[in-house]
Amino acid sequence: MLQPIEYLEFALQHFVSTEYDLASSGAPTVAPQELGYEAPDDADARLRFTYAIGGRYQVPITNLVPTLGASGALDVVCRGLLGHGDVVAVEQPGYEPLWRVPAASGAKVVRFERAEDPAALMPTLADAKLVLLSNPHNPTTTHVPDEWLHQLAALLGPDRLLVVDEAYRELYQPASTAFGPPNLICINSVTKCLGVPWARAGWISAPADTTSRLRRVEMFSVGAAPPSCFAWGAAAVEQAGWLLERVTRMQQGKRERVLEWLDARREQLAYVEPLPGSLFVWVRHLKLHDVTPHVLRGIEEEGVVVAPGGFFGAPSWFRLAFTLSAERLDEGLERLGRALEV
Repeated sequence: MLQPIEYLEFALQHFVSTEYDLASSGAPTVAPQELGYEAPDDADARLRFTYAIGGRYQVPITNLVPTLGASGALDVVCRGLLGHGDVVAVEQPGYEPLWRVPAASGAKVVRFERAEDPAALMPTLADAKLVLLSNPHNPTTTHVPDEWLHQLAALLGPDRLLVVDEAYRELYQPASTAFGPPNLICINSVTKCLGVPWARAGWISAPADTTSRLRRVEMFSVGAAPPSCFAWGAAAVEQAGWLLERVTRMQQGKRERVLEWLDARREQLAYVEPLPGSLFVWVRHLKLHDVTPHVLRGIEEEGVVVAPGGFFGAPSWFRLAFTLSAERLDEGLERLGRALEV
């Protein structure tokens, strides 16, 4: 029986429907007409999408597997490459699906915290067949250089895999990927950075000797993904330049405004400095062991929502996004402040 992914269930119930949404962590959504054309819904859409990804990120098309979003990519990797009882190591704190999905595939999940030296992680990762992390990290936005990832992949050796969720990478390092080492897999989509979540278009960059197993998973689930997903995905990747410029323009000044608001509450709140270009900040409530009741109070009494840290394995923290329109952000922060009062 599948266990609930509590974060996603909470998000579907509260994020968009709450008046002041300070929880949604992706770029503001682009309307289909903004992409400038009707995406051809035909059998060649998958190939066009693959070539668009390969061209932008300089990945050979033989290493690419289109999927239904980054969530679909994670599911495909776990179902295609894991066996029952395999050990998967997932970073802590972390995005809940990164450990729920491999567990649902029958894997045994162990958790680890990042270290400055990848070699320091090896005792914890000794039994892991697959290691899963996000970079930039969700929810903290902290970032490790590609050299760190490549060193970790080398330490794992050829028979074990490192899987990196690059969902937010475009905001920090546009048109790039850490993909390269023979045991490194990267997953991404057009959702978080480009603002096209409705396309459900994602992909896996994987060693060529794994791609046939990964493609096979689609036959056991949806049979064949709708071509329209990949048609719109191709349109988004081909137009990534102006889509990223759009996000930069829409987010101008918001990060600074939120950090100013947090700095004024240092006796109550602490935070991890978010990367430039980030869409959210990871915040700790210094006077609460678990912020969830206050988040629920914010929804019910103030019409404001943030993402409770308990879903990420850190209950005294919360993820504060600032993708609201600039005109409404100040009011949202004021309401959040009242909800967090102790």
